[in-house]
Amino acid sequence: MNNTLFFVLVSIILIASFIIGNKSSRNIKNETDYFLSGRNLGFFSVFMTLLATQLGGGAIIGTAEAAYLYGWKAISYSAGVALGLLFLGLGIGAKFRKMNISTIPELFQTIYQSKNLRVFASLLYIISTFLLLVAIGVSARKYAVSLGYDSAIIFIVFWGTIIAYTTTGGLTAVTKTDVLQIIFVLIAFIITFISLSSGEKIPLQNSPKELIDDIPWINWIIIPCLSNMIGQDMAQRCFASRSPKLVPYAMIAAAIFLVISTMLPTYLGILAYSMPSLEPGSTVLIQVVSELTNPYVTSLFSAAILMAILSTADSVLCALSSNISLDFKFLKIFSEKNHTKLSKLITTSVGIAAMVGSFFSEEIIPLMISSYEVVVSILFVPIMGALLLNNPSRNSATNSCIVGSITFLYFTFFSNYPYKALVSILISLIIFTSTEVLSRRKSR
Repeated sequence: MNNTLFFVLVSIILIASFIIGNKSSRNIKNETDYFLSGRNLGFFSVFMTLLATQLGGGAIIGTAEAAYLYGWKAISYSAGVALGLLFLGLGIGAKFRKMNISTIPELFQTIYQSKNLRVFASLLYIISTFLLLVAIGVSARKYAVSLGYDSAIIFIVFWGTIIAYTTTGGLTAVTKTDVLQIIFVLIAFIITFISLSSGEKIPLQNSPKELIDDIPWINWIIIPCLSNMIGQDMAQRCFASRSPKLVPYAMIAAAIFLVISTMLPTYLGILAYSMPSLEPGSTVLIQVVSELTNPYVTSLFSAAILMAILSTADSVLCALSSNISLDFKFLKIFSEKNHTKLSKLITTSVGIAAMVGSFFSEEIIPLMISSYEVVVSILFVPIMGALLLNNPSRNSATNSCIVGSITFLYFTFFSNYPYKALVSILISLIIFTSTEVLSRRKSR
């Protein structure tokens, strides 16, 4: 790899992102501008920021590592994420936009008329999203180490830039930098694919695990799908859209491009197994590209993966700070101008906390799975009830959350059952439905 080219590419994009964030701050007058871009995002912006948020380090590096073990089955994770986008595109996303709310927990106050449920839901989202942000930080730090850059200073500068432009320009900055970053990633992928196609042809081999073992379908497809359907980062794009009508098209386009884009890391993972000289690890992708292309393409591809991680981190950070800033009543004591400043302070603080947290963990996938399961297990059913039913009962949501929480905690601490999230959802659904039926009968 050409280190000079790598650093030049990364530096240019980081500097450009910071400049974009600074310019975006000039149009921020209130919280709606800061967290929702004034609810004025068009199709292209929504489509690109959705794709940038989902095509991150986990989708690229994780897919390649899984492909090394399971072959083309590894595309299942991205298929699950894309399926969640499709469900959003088939009506859920547009309904989010029509409600004219700012966070998903706000549903519990708007639909169920419960401030306590809103606070409870927001706390779960904050915990979940923070775990996800820490996992992204771990992936960025470990990826830098795998490339030979094990200095903490390099990681701090990289992460500090994310905090700086996200804090300064809010969702507008995140969206504009996502467009820049994802275009760079897609161009790098295309150049890498062309270089591989014109190079040495290697016959693909099946790994033993691909032929014998099966992937955990529930965790790879269903959980990412459900998590995407109610994720604050995805919903935030719906809330910020100019019109409910454009949301379905942006979601479906992002789903299609996501699946197509992750075919390359899947192919590279399979190639890695077919090349005896390579070993599994966080550098499988880079090893394959380095072996089969040239140092310049390798540098371009390596920078693209780092930018993919960057584009996911800023979206998650912005979503997390929106839950903290908008869902707690005690923050409303400040004036609108000061509240925007407080929101920026919260964004900075959360970003720094996640950066520090990433130094105390070496796990990526377990943290990501845990972050998904918390919200999905407890809140998926009442959120869907709020979207699909007319005037659902507050008791239905309350009972569903209580039973879902108990079930999830039981399976987390007292059982090793691998599909705890799915069981929690099913039990939560039974309780919600039963309570709703009884409530409607009484109202007659």
